[in-house]
Amino acid sequence: MYLNFIITTILFISCSFFKGIKLHYVEKGDPKNPLIVFVHGFPEFWYSWRHQLKEFSKDYWTIAIDQRGYGQSDKPSNVSEYHVDNMADDINALVKSLGKVLNFLSRTQKLNSICTR
Repeated sequence: MYLNFIITTILFISCSFFKGIKLHYVEKGDPKNPLIVFVHGFPEFWYSWRHQLKEFSKDYWTIAIDQRGYGQSDKPSNVSEYHVDNMADDINALVKSLGKVLNFLSRTQKLNSICTR
């Protein structure tokens, strides 16, 4: 039954942007609603947010990403590609590509700089 929730109610998407890095994300909710982006910590991936996606999608368009190096997102080989500025730019690029303004950011772990950009 739980697996059925994942398969039937969350849309799986991959999108390529910002310096050619492909980021995987999942979404739930109406794109006309305000956006919430959920960002996992180490060593998690988007699935950590499955319960929040279900709950918050009632009033928001919710997106949970796999950060670069995790899940189904690209895994650059150069360690410098994982600098916090690049990871923050990934999220900014995603939000802009969706035509939205970032309303919430959860569990940022060193991505606090994204809130000030």
